[in-house]
Amino acid sequence: MKATVESLNSVQRRIQVELSPETVNSAFEDAYRRIQKKAHLQGFRPGKAPLNLIKKFYGGSVASEVGEKLVNQNIFKVISENKINMVASPVLEKADLPANDKAFHFTVVVDVMPEITIPDYKGLEVSCETFPVNEEAIGKQIEDLRKRSAKKKPLGADVVAGKGHAVKIRLKAFREDGTEIKGLPTDDIDSTLGDSQLVPELEQTIHGMKVGETRETTVNLPEDFADKAMAGKGLKYEITLSEVAELQLPAADDDLAKDFEFESLDKLKDNIRERMTSQMVAQRRNALEEKVLDKLLEKAPFEVPPSLVDEAIDGMIKERFAGMEGPELKKALFDENLRKEMRPVARRRTQNSLILVKIAQNEKIEVTVDDVKNYIQRQYGAAASRTDTNIDSLVKLLGDRVKQSLLFEKTLDLLINSAAVKDLPAKA
Repeated sequence: MKATVESLNSVQRRIQVELSPETVNSAFEDAYRRIQKKAHLQGFRPGKAPLNLIKKFYGGSVASEVGEKLVNQNIFKVISENKINMVASPVLEKADLPANDKAFHFTVVVDVMPEITIPDYKGLEVSCETFPVNEEAIGKQIEDLRKRSAKKKPLGADVVAGKGHAVKIRLKAFREDGTEIKGLPTDDIDSTLGDSQLVPELEQTIHGMKVGETRETTVNLPEDFADKAMAGKGLKYEITLSEVAELQLPAADDDLAKDFEFESLDKLKDNIRERMTSQMVAQRRNALEEKVLDKLLEKAPFEVPPSLVDEAIDGMIKERFAGMEGPELKKALFDENLRKEMRPVARRRTQNSLILVKIAQNEKIEVTVDDVKNYIQRQYGAAASRTDTNIDSLVKLLGDRVKQSLLFEKTLDLLINSAAVKDLPAKA
């Protein structure tokens, strides 16, 4: 066997293999003998037909099987001998149809793990917004609760929608190529104009509309749009106004608190303060994680294997269409437009994962079985106690996923705790 390995880029290798005629002949002989044991030829008992007849009757159909076996039997030897750190099954790029007394050539492409070197990952300098919980923030939450408890007074069909009006809309969104985006909320979307609940371009379009009217507008979704795959994309929207109403808000008093099962307005405010504090801690943590990972990738950029990105896209599609099965899920998984939209986010997620794994290895960070059990006990203990499921079975079911999540969490703890963080005021 002769083999050459060529670097296509930092994460892919092309392997060209030539097998000698003797190796090919031996593979054909093995194939014929396997067939001989099972063949039923007229005039011969099963397994007793002469080999020359087997070759005559099956010679034309056995070549593709021999070629597949020659590839599978030899490619992994080359990968092992060349210490290629592959991350997915080799992809056959080209192969001859094998023939007796001739050399056999084939070529495969293998995705490999990138070389990642991250200098000075401790003490990173990052800036992050602060998210204070003050009386003004609590007041905004109270105002939101007043709006939730508000009574709506429908207005006449001749009234045009404007600031302060509660509106109900139907919405359709289309990609730049004209295909409709499925999975977005479409019917009976409620919003109060002037509260920045919709992106500015959509809200501006609704201003001046009447019930039953439909308008179209093309907007660029913000970079921080919830669905990262569509963030910053130019989309065409079709908006139909279903309802315009006036909001009649209740007073901010103890009666309002009782509507939300609190004995007084002060108790309601205490609950809001506690809940907001927890949310702001989580929000700041998420922001710091993003800032730290951005800084690391800026310091040490690297490519990622296409196969790992495809795996990430598969996971994102299954996550988005949770509960979908069979042909519908398969259709979503093979939707090229959807995969193209998700690719940048999937690529970045893969980079983040590889960075964190590398640092965890450098720092010898480990996740123990007790770590996994304690996490599952905290997250699922109450549910497990109400069912026949016990913690050990949940560990068996969820252990690998939880272990990776905890490994990333511990690694991010190290990076964030060692970082030099400059606090910035929250954006208005």
